[in-house]
Amino acid sequence: MHLAAGAAALPAVSRIASAEAHPTRPITIIVRFAAGGPSDVLGRILAERMRVSLGQPVIIDNVVGAAGSIGVGRVARAAPGGYTLVMANWSTHVANGALYTLPYDVVKDFEPVALATTNTFVIVATKSMPADDLKGLVAWLKANPDKASAGTAGVGNATHIVGVLFQNVTGTRFQFVPYRGTGPAMQDLVAGQIDMMFADTTTSLPHVGSGAIKAYAVMLKSRLQSAPDIPTVDEAGLPRLHFFGWFALFAPKGTPKGLITRVNEALIDALADPAVGQRVAAIGMEVPPRDQQTHPRRSPHCRKPRPRNGGRSSRRPMSKENSPLVASVWGANAMKLPRRTFLHLAAGAAALPAVSRVAWAQAYPSRPVRIISGFPPGGVNDTYARLIGQWLSERLGQQFFVENRPGAGGNIAAETLVRAAPDGYTLLLATSADAWNATLYDNLKFNFIHDVAAVATISRAPGVLVVHPSLPSKSVPELIAYAKSNPGKISVASAGIGSAPHMYWELFRSLSGVDMLHVPYRGGGPAVTDLLADQVQAYFGTTASSIEYIRAGKLRPLAVTTATRLAVLPDIPALAEFLPTYGASIFVGIVAPRDTPAEIISKLNQEINLALADSKITRRIAELGDAPLSLSSSEFAKLITDETEKWGKVIRAAHVKAE
Repeated sequence: MHLAAGAAALPAVSRIASAEAHPTRPITIIVRFAAGGPSDVLGRILAERMRVSLGQPVIIDNVVGAAGSIGVGRVARAAPGGYTLVMANWSTHVANGALYTLPYDVVKDFEPVALATTNTFVIVATKSMPADDLKGLVAWLKANPDKASAGTAGVGNATHIVGVLFQNVTGTRFQFVPYRGTGPAMQDLVAGQIDMMFADTTTSLPHVGSGAIKAYAVMLKSRLQSAPDIPTVDEAGLPRLHFFGWFALFAPKGTPKGLITRVNEALIDALADPAVGQRVAAIGMEVPPRDQQTHPRRSPHCRKPRPRNGGRSSRRPMSKENSPLVASVWGANAMKLPRRTFLHLAAGAAALPAVSRVAWAQAYPSRPVRIISGFPPGGVNDTYARLIGQWLSERLGQQFFVENRPGAGGNIAAETLVRAAPDGYTLLLATSADAWNATLYDNLKFNFIHDVAAVATISRAPGVLVVHPSLPSKSVPELIAYAKSNPGKISVASAGIGSAPHMYWELFRSLSGVDMLHVPYRGGGPAVTDLLADQVQAYFGTTASSIEYIRAGKLRPLAVTTATRLAVLPDIPALAEFLPTYGASIFVGIVAPRDTPAEIISKLNQEINLALADSKITRRIAELGDAPLSLSSSEFAKLITDETEKWGKVIRAAHVKAE
């Protein structure tokens, strides 16, 4: 027992020993952007000075990509030993958390180590911008909506989101131009290729100082020490339009507090060095002021915790209200960032999802978009996907490409969509088959109504009931009478179980009460071939596949499946003229994954409806034998629900199940 007497205390002792010995090897700070940018420059300034305090090299490792999430993700997965840190900022730990579905949690998977610096944004423009001050800029933008261009460092970047905030506050409209980083955007601003930017001080102030661009205001309540001649937004006429970013060190979750304290001390020593302060100021950043950092022993809210034996605690006092988000450093020169102060740095996070969705939609699309089709290349549905994809590519400036995922009646394609990220970059060409598949198939892994967001309709595809000329029936009443007097003798073809011709037939059978022999084929082509050869006598085909045979007299049309007659076949009656409740057609449209931002859906709906007003598009739809169908996204959602309910009743009544 004596041998194990220290076991209970061992974990705490080992942690203390580890912290006291830390570090015993080099520390790596992941910088999640390329060398030469603000994050990299700041990281190298601090690493050089922290090496002195820690007694070990501090290495900067640039891990770029995916808006910084690759580098941040690497730290989230790293061992919590205090040897892997990340130089994070507002974009990586606030904006990315609101914009993207990340493989890590920006709050739960990290331990804040220390706030390093803060910086703000400057509203800048080309020298040729016809406005002398911020009020003049707002007035000019209002008088010239959508004419100005504002460069950003990428979709969802702080330079983008701040611009959207400016639009919302001022009621102005201008075009965002996303770049791959702040540097290229600033180069184009200096060259006059874009009109304005909401740029960080690090990037903008050197060009303002050289006279290459002009500055209207800094987005703070007090002027910058490094640029005292630039007014604040409050002084320039837009009070409280404040925004500032921050850079901070984070460690993986579970990193011992003692190790965090050790690194925190080293960073604080670095920031207290006048030489470091000068270099930080030279790149347009500021060290956090002392009034944002509170020593725990001076906090009026501190309460000393009591040990379990009731005596005086040997632990350092810590206020619950001021419990550190950045670990405390105990000592005469220690600085600590209280939780409420650190939360103020991310104060915009609550409002960010709404703002970022607007920003996302305005810049959408910034990369190619995939349209999934559940049918093979060359068919009518594939034609629709490519037709609308080409239109959107030309209108929105990014490629909308078609990916064919046939199989299981379209369910493979639908499931691919449902599992995709709801970011507008994966769409599905949906049809009525997706509505009736909900009942036709058992054990689907998705609910089409609830798991998709309706975007826009494209067309309605009517059907036509045709028979072989050898059949004596020349009208729908004659066909019904003949079928009832000869039960089971007429064969009706379909393109397969669950196909549109099959659904049309089942609805006809339920309303007319006739008994015909259903013959399912593997596709519409073989069905039409056997109909022409009089191997089967009736078929509910599409107008596109039937109209030439009708005109040639090889097939006899009895009725169209829509509730009213078709312009392309004006002499052919509608089935509803004989069976009043009959009405059937296939919708074709575009859907997205559930939770796709409403602004993106609205943008796509608007563009697709513009296509349906274009004569070339409507002419092509007519060539396919269909009619344009222009609906709002909410109307399309109701159509999907109505079609699912309608065909579900037909399928259940006929006891139809997919093969």
